[in-house]
Amino acid sequence: MVTGTGTEEVAVEAMKRGAADYILKSTQHIRKLPTTIHTALEKQRLHKEHTRAIQALQESEARYQDLYEHAPDMFASIDESTQTIRECNQTMADRLGYGKSELIGRSIIEIYHPRCKAKYEKCLTYFNQHGAIKDVELQMCCKNGDTIDILANASSIRDENGEVRYSRSIYRDITERKAHERKLQKSLEGTIYAITKAIEARDPYTAGHERRVADLALAIGQTMGLDSHQLEGIRLGALIHDIGKIQLPAEILSKPTKLTALEYRLIQTHSQVGYEILQDIDFPWPIANIAHQHHERLDGSGYPQGLHAAAICLEARVVAVADVVEAISSHRPYRPGLGTDKALGEIRCGRGQQYDVAVVDACLFLFNNDDFSFKK
Repeated sequence: MVTGTGTEEVAVEAMKRGAADYILKSTQHIRKLPTTIHTALEKQRLHKEHTRAIQALQESEARYQDLYEHAPDMFASIDESTQTIRECNQTMADRLGYGKSELIGRSIIEIYHPRCKAKYEKCLTYFNQHGAIKDVELQMCCKNGDTIDILANASSIRDENGEVRYSRSIYRDITERKAHERKLQKSLEGTIYAITKAIEARDPYTAGHERRVADLALAIGQTMGLDSHQLEGIRLGALIHDIGKIQLPAEILSKPTKLTALEYRLIQTHSQVGYEILQDIDFPWPIANIAHQHHERLDGSGYPQGLHAAAICLEARVVAVADVVEAISSHRPYRPGLGTDKALGEIRCGRGQQYDVAVVDACLFLFNNDDFSFKK
């Protein structure tokens, strides 16, 4: 603004009405006009850029907020000290059937299914030590009582002193995937039971032996505190651990007298044959390895590969002990049963040399405390 009235009141009023600057009508001040105009235009340009930047930032924040609120995954921030939900996205509220205000301030422990409590506490201990958890399968309870399967990931957010303030968690709904897995598992179990029926029809002794081994192996695994997935693999693997015998002559399997050296070597091929039968089936457990390795021994004296210690999978080590105890205890085609005491003496003598220490100890514990007996 150019004015001949250079009072303070005029200057204030001009600035109120949007003037960027003002100069007086005098020769001295008129010389400043080009510079003043340039400065005013530059201020205007910067103001417009600033306005556009703020608008773009607001739009970006709005887009981010929309993506966050309606992302396919559930997001939440969990207070470290109270384990309460500080904040969550709309997807989490919708999936669990709550309003967001109902979730904020609620303990995350209340949201997890009671059966997950022990697992969650283990995760929390690990999180406190390492600052993150990755791909942990848990279950959450919806407001209407339904249960959903989730895959949890979390990382810690720390303050300037390095102390954990809260965790940022992502929960992926895997309910549908788990339903498919359960359906597949049921189908695979059906396959295994069909195989056991085929074995039983051809060789009743072997089928009864496998069922009893499966019962003992499962009990040993439970005593050892193995997880449910491992236990199911051990049970199903034990049910068909001798499947390779289906290829052996029935007269050898049921021979009432002691086997010749040649017949014994032929019997020993059943582990390899069993592996070859099972290896191409996509089981979620090491079923083929159980069949392959249940006659391996820690000191390498077993067959068919002469594996040592850690090279033998844990599931096969469990089945190996159960197999020996059942075989010695029970009647065989060529001899009467030798009894449980004889069987336990065998694994006690081979503890740590041929048989896994933890597995033997669990087996001895079961029998010493009368927690297990073979079904007739």
